[in-house]
Amino acid sequence: MKKEKVIVLGGTQDHIDLIKILKNKKFHVLLVDYTANPSAKCFADEYIQESTLNKEAVLEIAIKNKVSFVIAACIDQALLTMAYVCEQMGLPCHLTYDKALSLTNKTFMKEVFKEYGVPTAKFQIVDDIQSSELEISYPLVVKPSDANSSKGVIKVKSENELKASMKEAMQISRDKKIIVEEFIAGKEYSADVLISDGKAEALMISENVKFEKNHNNFTIVQSLFNSEIHNEHKSVIEQIAIKISQAFDLKNVLLLIQLIINDDGVFVIEFSSRIGGGSKHHFIKKIRDYNVLDCFLATIERKTIRPKNNMLLFKNASVNYIYTKKGVFNKVIGVELLLEKKIIEDFYLYKNCGTEITNNISSSDRPAGYLIADNDNLVYQHKFETAKKEIEILGEDGINLRII
Repeated sequence: MKKEKVIVLGGTQDHIDLIKILKNKKFHVLLVDYTANPSAKCFADEYIQESTLNKEAVLEIAIKNKVSFVIAACIDQALLTMAYVCEQMGLPCHLTYDKALSLTNKTFMKEVFKEYGVPTAKFQIVDDIQSSELEISYPLVVKPSDANSSKGVIKVKSENELKASMKEAMQISRDKKIIVEEFIAGKEYSADVLISDGKAEALMISENVKFEKNHNNFTIVQSLFNSEIHNEHKSVIEQIAIKISQAFDLKNVLLLIQLIINDDGVFVIEFSSRIGGGSKHHFIKKIRDYNVLDCFLATIERKTIRPKNNMLLFKNASVNYIYTKKGVFNKVIGVELLLEKKIIEDFYLYKNCGTEITNNISSSDRPAGYLIADNDNLVYQHKFETAKKEIEILGEDGINLRII
């Protein structure tokens, strides 16, 4: 019997488990990615090197292969291609193309937040650097309107820094628009929320811990979970999630909401209708025993798989991201023994060995990560310090490249 074909957009480590699920469901998986050797390549039945942002090229591939659906579970900008191809071919999808446009364009998103009273920072949209006059106060955050991860997102403290930051963000932005918004002090969190039948359930609320030595960029080095913080903010975040779902007319979907929390309240940075990257589906599985990849697949068919209960399996946990100096990523050492001793629960490779690492300023630069969990905070801290000391990323010359 001939297998139905599906396209997975993006060969990231997060999509490896998605491909495995699809193959277990007897689908023939075509992986599309712009790089020559993405992490998920060897897990797919076929690999096609093409940009996931080239919606016409992906449409041509989908028509040629008569696919049953197209999916991008953990990559923000690929949602647009997914929705476009599915709409053109009449395939099932949890988003229309117009809705996907609204979710991948941060300028539109901020305007909707303002219209519907979703709490967010004061902002201005800039499409001409030379003639822009700002009516908001420093410090500011400059970001491209349509970029992935934290690329081009820069904190500026004065007018002297502003022009260069705006120019950098404009170069990254495909629609040549940037957002300049007031910086809100506080801790940044990610909330993974399930919207179902008009109700919201916060699956996990985790802090995005940033690189202390890089104050102007927004490099996330750790996704940190604490059960007390989760429970404290759960209700307010669920109310905000419902407001967002109503503003964007989203039903039976997963939302990834980026937030700032301080003494004044909860403020939304941005959101998307997808699963978080950086091994977030592994993280949620560890904390909630809930498979968000299965849930995401169900939402495509307008179905919902709800968690069995509200139980949190751990009080303290984190996914810790490794960053390195520039060099060729050759080898990882120290992981096997840490897994054997249960110091770490899991280890994730985001880049293949042999990959040249050219920077350490955004999430796309990290080669690896690992998960730690424990109910006892002191034991958790011991595990964290041990793993930080023992795991090394070696370059071609055998020198440890790890800086975080």
